[in-house]
Amino acid sequence: MRRIIPIAFILASLLYLLLSFSLEQKRMIGDELGWDPGPRALPLGTGLLMLGLSLYLLFKEWKAAPAAKVGDPAILRLIVLTLIVTVLYIVAFKPVGFILATALFLFTLGYFNYKQDVRLAMTADFIKGLAGCAAFTLFVYSAGKWVTRFFFTLGRQTRQQLFTGRVFAAGVSLAVCVLFLFLAVFLLKRLRGGRASLSKSAVSALTATGTTEILYICFKQLFLVSLASGLIFW
Repeated sequence: MRRIIPIAFILASLLYLLLSFSLEQKRMIGDELGWDPGPRALPLGTGLLMLGLSLYLLFKEWKAAPAAKVGDPAILRLIVLTLIVTVLYIVAFKPVGFILATALFLFTLGYFNYKQDVRLAMTADFIKGLAGCAAFTLFVYSAGKWVTRFFFTLGRQTRQQLFTGRVFAAGVSLAVCVLFLFLAVFLLKRLRGGRASLSKSAVSALTATGTTEILYICFKQLFLVSLASGLIFW
C-alpha cells in the first residue's frame, strides 16, 4: 500500500524532531537584536518541513485509489531505503556538511520515490544523477557565495550599508539560485529536443538543489545559524 511510505516519513520526521529538541539551546554572544534562533532552529525547521510534506502525501494517498497491495516488495524496499538514508543523513550531516548531505539526501528520496521502486538496475542512472546533483548544488552554492562576497566588499569600499546587510545578501543568493534553476530547466529541455517533461532524475536533482539552497539562505544567511561546512571549505 502506497500509504505506508508517507507513514514511514512521518515516523522519521517525528524522530528527527525529538532529536532536535535534545540539542542544547544557546545563542551567540552579543546578539542584542535577537536574530540568532539557536542551534535548534535548522533541525526543527527541517523536521517540521518533512512532517508537513509527509502529512500532505498521506492525505493525498488516502484520497487516491490504492495502487499496490500491502505486501508489495517495491513498497517494502522503499521503506527500508528511506530509513537507511535518513540514518545516513543524520550521521553524515557533520562530516559531509549541510549543503552536500542535504542535497544528496533529498535527491535520493526524490529519485526512488519517483521511480516507486529500488532495484540494482537503477544503480547507474542513480549514481549519474547523484553526481550531477552534487555538482550543480556546489555550483549554485559557490555562485551565490561569490556574488554576495562581491557585493559585501563593494559595500565596505563604498560605505553602502545596503550591500553589507544580511537581507540583501539573502535576496541576492535567492535570485542567483532561481536564475540558475531556470537556466538548467531551459538547457535540459533543449537537450531533450524541446520536450516539455524532464527526466525523473533531473527533476529530483533540481528539486534537491533548490530546496537545499533555500534552507541554507534562510538559516545561514538570514538567521546566522551555525551549519556544518564539512567538505566545503569555501
